[in-house]
Amino acid sequence: MIHGQSLVIDCSYEEHMVWRETVNAAKQMTFVFGDNRIHKDPFNLHLCNVEQKGEFMKQLRKNIPSLDEPWFPMNIHTKGYLDLFPKDKLVYLTPHCREELTYFDPDAVYIVGCMVDKINNEPLSLAKAKRDGLKMAKLPLDRYIEWAPGSKKNLNINHMIPILLDLKLTGDWEFALKHVPRRKLMETKILAMQQRFSNTSLNREDFLKSSKIVRRNSSLSIIEKKLKSKKTLYDDDNI
Repeated sequence: MIHGQSLVIDCSYEEHMVWRETVNAAKQMTFVFGDNRIHKDPFNLHLCNVEQKGEFMKQLRKNIPSLDEPWFPMNIHTKGYLDLFPKDKLVYLTPHCREELTYFDPDAVYIVGCMVDKINNEPLSLAKAKRDGLKMAKLPLDRYIEWAPGSKKNLNINHMIPILLDLKLTGDWEFALKHVPRRKLMETKILAMQQRFSNTSLNREDFLKSSKIVRRNSSLSIIEKKLKSKKTLYDDDNI
C-alpha cells in the first residue's frame, strides 16, 4: 500500500453534511480502507483537508481504533492536495463534469470526494475542481450500465474505490463496474419482476394491478419486514 499509486480522498465536505450523513461517510471510508488493504494492487491512500476534531474523524476513529498509530498504513493530512502533489498530476473524479475517464492513468493522482449527499445535491465537487483549476473526469457509467428506473446514478466512495482498484489492475471497465450495486441496474429489476410473476397464479394484468396495490398499502408484508430488519451497512439508508 505504501508504495502503491497515490489516491486522494477529499474530506473537505463535512460542513455540507448533516450528522447522519457524516456518520455514513465514515462508515464508507472504513469499507474503503478494508477493500483497499486486501486488494492485489492497493492504492496509497491520502485523506486530505481533514478536520482532526470534526465529527467525521470522531466516527472514523470509532470504526478504526488504531487509526492514529504511527504504523497505520493510511496518510491523514490537514493540508490540501495542492500542497502535497503536483497540480498537473491531479485529476478530480466528479459525476457532474462532461469529460469521461476512458483511460486509467497509472501516473495520475485521482481525487474522490468523501461526501454523502442525500439532502444536498449541489455539484460541490465540480465547483471545487474548477476553483482549483484541476483536470476533471467522470466514470463512463452510461456506456456500460442500463440503469433501473428511478435509480440514482451517483456512487458511494466504497463503490468508487473498488472500481478504480480493479480498473487499475485489469483495464477492463465491464469487470471493474461489477462493484456498482445490483439494485441500481435494470436487469435486477427485470429479474425480480420475472421471479415474482412466476411465483403467482395470477395472469399478467391482475399481477400488475396487485403490484400497484401492494405499493399503495402502507402495511409491510412478512417478507418485507424480514428484509427491513436485516438491513446492513451496505443498504441505501445507511450508506
